[in-house]
Order: sequence, then C-alpha cells, then structure tokens
Amino acid sequence: MIKARIVLSLAAVGTLALACSSGGFSGETAKQVTAKKGSGSGSGDDDSSGTGSKPGSNSGSSGSSASSGSGGSSGSKETSTTEPHTDPTIGARVDPTGVILLPPEAGSGSGTASDVAPYAPQFALLINEAECSFCHLQVHGDIVSTRDIPAGRDDSNGAVFGKWFNYGIFPQPSPSGPFNGKISIAGGPAAAFRGTPLPKDLDGDAAPVFDPAKIAGAMNGELRGTGIDGKEVVVSGVSAGNIIIIGTPDKPITIKGEVLIKGDLVIKGNYSGIGTIYAASNIYVPADLLAVKTPFPFGGDAEAIVQAKAALDQRQDALALAAKRSVIVGDFETRPGNSHTVFDAALGAPPNMTVEALLPFAVFDWYPGGQPAFQNLFNRIDAFLYAEKAVGGKANHNSYAINGGVISQGFHIIANAPSCPAVVHPVHGLMANANYINYDYRLKVGLLLLKQMAAYFH
Repeated sequence: MIKARIVLSLAAVGTLALACSSGGFSGETAKQVTAKKGSGSGSGDDDSSGTGSKPGSNSGSSGSSASSGSGGSSGSKETSTTEPHTDPTIGARVDPTGVILLPPEAGSGSGTASDVAPYAPQFALLINEAECSFCHLQVHGDIVSTRDIPAGRDDSNGAVFGKWFNYGIFPQPSPSGPFNGKISIAGGPAAAFRGTPLPKDLDGDAAPVFDPAKIAGAMNGELRGTGIDGKEVVVSGVSAGNIIIIGTPDKPITIKGEVLIKGDLVIKGNYSGIGTIYAASNIYVPADLLAVKTPFPFGGDAEAIVQAKAALDQRQDALALAAKRSVIVGDFETRPGNSHTVFDAALGAPPNMTVEALLPFAVFDWYPGGQPAFQNLFNRIDAFLYAEKAVGGKANHNSYAINGGVISQGFHIIANAPSCPAVVHPVHGLMANANYINYDYRLKVGLLLLKQMAAYFH
C-alpha cells in the first residue's frame, strides 16, 4: 500500500465547508480551524489503493467552542483513591487514571499492562443490524454481533478493516468478501463464532449491561467543566438530576475515574483525562467532543499496539460514555420539509428504536431554551460510546468520525458523506466523503474504560 501524506490548506478548508453543506461543517469548529492555522491543519493518510483511508484525527486541542451547557450541580463524594491499588471490581492492580498496572518485576518497564488479559472491549463496534448503519461507513477494527444479522440496504457501501465475528449467521449467501454485495470485510466474516472478542454471555443475551443502582457505590471519580450559565460544574462520584457540561480549548472538561449521572447528560467541547461517565437515562453529544491529547490515528494492527502502549505511558486522554438508554449525537430533530426523524421507521429504524420507544425529545423539557437552543452539528467524537438501546443521530450535510468504538442494540447515525468532496476533513482529519468508527487500541493493552462491565470482556 502506498501512503501519501495530505496536508490541508486553509483554502481547502473553505472549499470543503462550502461544497459539503447547506449548513457546512459544524460552524464553530470550522471557524476555529480556519482561524487557527496551527490547530486546524489536520492531516491523514490517503489510501491510494482505493479501499478507503486510514483512521486519523487532529491531535491537540482544536475543536468547537461550546456555547451552551448547564449550571453545575455536584453529587455525593465517594472516597477518592489517589494511589495505585487493587481494584475489587476486576481484581487487578490499577493506577488512579484508569490503567491496569503490573508489578515492575513482571517485565514492563513502566508497570503498565502490555500482556495481561484485557478487561475492556476488544472490538470497534458491537452491532446487530445493518439496515442503515453502513451507509458509507468505514470501521477500522473488528466488529462483533450477538445474534443473526438481517440483510443491509443495497446502497450500504461500507468497509470493515478488520474481521466480523458473529454469534449467529449473516444473510445468505454467507459473504466471503462483500457483505450483501456492498459491505467489504478485509478480515472476512466468522459466523456461528464463540469466544473472544465476543462479550461473555452472563445473563442470557450476550449484551453488556450495567445497573445504575448497583454501580453507584463504586463511583469514586470526578468530572469538572462549565455550565450554560458559565458556572463550574462538578460531579464527585454520583450526581442526581440532569447535567450539561461543556469544555473549550482554553478550559476543557476534566475527567478522572468513573462518575454516575442519575439523569440525562449533555456533553460537548474539549476534554482531558481518563475516565467513564455513566448516565441512568440518555446521553446527548450535540457537537464535537474532542480529546486535548489524542493518540489517533493508529496504524495497522501491529503498529497500533506499539502506539497504544506508548499512548498509555503518556497518559493521553480517553473517555467512555455509557447510557442506560441511548446516546444521541448531533441532530435528531425533524428534517426540513417532512416529518421524519432519524428514529422513524421510514429511515430504517426498527420498532424498538423509534421516537415513541426512545423518547429522545424529552431533553427539550428541561434543556435551557428548549429545542431552539440545542446545538446539533458534529464532526468528531473522541470517546467509546455505549448505549443499552441505541446510538443514533445525524451529521447534517457532513461526515463524521467516532474515535473509540460503539456498543449498542441499534446503531443508526445518518450522514451525507457522499455529498462531501474527496479531500481531508478539517476536523476529523480523514477523507470527507466517508464516515468512520476508529477503534482505540489502548483497550487491548490495559486501558480501563467501561470498568463496571469488565466481566463481559475479560
């Protein structure tokens, strides 16, 4: 494979924003990229073989300045552990930032895990349907499914740069390369598969789950950011009620360890630290959510493991968002000129993933300013997203990248990547005419995210 390094010029940013939208790329982010030459000249690797581009994203703190959020509230403070210790949840030695440790005599110079059994997802995407999920989607990493996969749309046009492990079966005829004629799988499909990387079947359905009531006592982390009123938001351990939290390049959200929100969470902007945020209801990511220090892009598998170990030693930022209900990204409102939302059956949503079943609009009942004030454009999310029900939304007239991974019953993000030109996107740093899920390889070498569901992955 021949790799050509692409550097995005300021002129390209302007052309891209105009060509890809009647709304363009997310406004504030695109403006900052154009204005800040140093922080917005994202680069990526172009795959000249025509099979797709390698995963990547801009490093550093460039990204959207969030303009709305919520006034802060803090919850009960659990005992905070500031020294390395044995974590009773997984029975392994960990450090306070969420990394599994080994004794120095185990052979790892820094003490970070490099050859221990993982306690985190070993795949980029857990998905059990392919109706509209693979429209121009590239998955860099493996996929797992815990039940039979129905046929996807004929216009899926997706690519998997990894393997697809399925507990059940694929549509017949079983794919040897193309899936349903439109989804290519570089590593091939594996039907009727058992074992790693599939989650363990602990409760009869092989779907990882968490109980907010049961995990509350284990929350000993801290989350800090800014609210819609400009006041500081602090969550220590557990917080009751709904939370809106915002980060900017100058004042990012900080996360350390695990916290629980006993309500909805709205989060956007820049963040630093390592941790997991659980929410007892929905999580909304209406705009970009960007790590200040990101390890992306990763290379191929062998190279990615080396990069991942180095990123762990450097304690680069990592975040997981886990919703007991759904994770809603970008836009999910009524489309102009018709009555459809991303969760309508007319756009491929199954009955258990419709508006009536998921109730995504409930956020407008408490969000300050209601629906008109809810910003809803996104390009890039640097986080592993978990939802017991659905991960869905829209990237209007845009393409997107999720750097981390996704677990959900239904994955239903709609984007208009084909309308974008084949140039490097100014925010996620990949070719703009496709969408991406890029696996965080640090999860293979000791990064602890979604720790309360570790038993499913170990």
